Amino acid sequence: MGEQRDEATQGALMYPLISKLHEDFPGDVGCWAPYLMYYIQLKPGDAIYLASNLPHAYLSGDCVECMACSDNVIRAGLTPKFIDVPTLVEMLDYSSYTKDQLLFKPQLEDENSCVWRPPVPDFAVVKIKVEGGDSYNTRLRNSPSLLLIVGGEGEACDSEPIAVRPGIAIFLKASRQLTLTPKPDSYLETGPYRSGVNKSQPVRVPLRDVTNDNALGLEHPPSAYGIRTVAPAAKSHSRTVTSKRRTPGREFLLTIDILE
Repeated sequence: MGEQRDEATQGALMYPLISKLHEDFPGDVGCWAPYLMYYIQLKPGDAIYLASNLPHAYLSGDCVECMACSDNVIRAGLTPKFIDVPTLVEMLDYSSYTKDQLLFKPQLEDENSCVWRPPVPDFAVVKIKVEGGDSYNTRLRNSPSLLLIVGGEGEACDSEPIAVRPGIAIFLKASRQLTLTPKPDSYLETGPYRSGVNKSQPVRVPLRDVTNDNALGLEHPPSAYGIRTVAPAAKSHSRTVTSKRRTPGREFLLTIDILE
């Protein structure tokens, strides 16, 4: 009975989480962040919107972050890197939000696609799934899009077909349509299919590999991305065709196929 009570108390105090953060970043003040911030566990299909100047951290699992372009990332904790405390204190959003204000659900576009639209004009994320024996024409959108194949095999065709499989990324120009055709015994699934609604605001789509079960062979701790907040961009950046992201002991490379 005593052990059960102790486990319940530890759960209520989030002891396993605090202990893990302290193990990864001993002595870091960010270890106490779960007592000041929401600890949210997202399920497949869930999405959360984080406005600029709002502190946040990825702890574990796989997710995709779609963000308006910014070069003003300010760190707040769970990191060995420099923390600019005066700038952080000055620009931080101190407002209180409910979980319902942060979480949002997708809207069904048709039987093959659904869209997550955050309360900003910069971007939206679409998930598309096409079963074998069928084909699907993406919707015409007034801005460029980036598609990432996450499941199945088949072809994607604009002016000419290209073979696609998980990990393939495709850049689609504005007002262009793409035909997705899975192999007969397979399917095709994209996520995200990012549409930059506002053409004047470039959007980055970094892949956040923060799994804690080492399914991807990562060598960094699950909370390696730390607590940080992003300020509005000080300047615009042009898009890149090939981008790299370096993490301790590993380098990730994303190559985008441009369909002319």
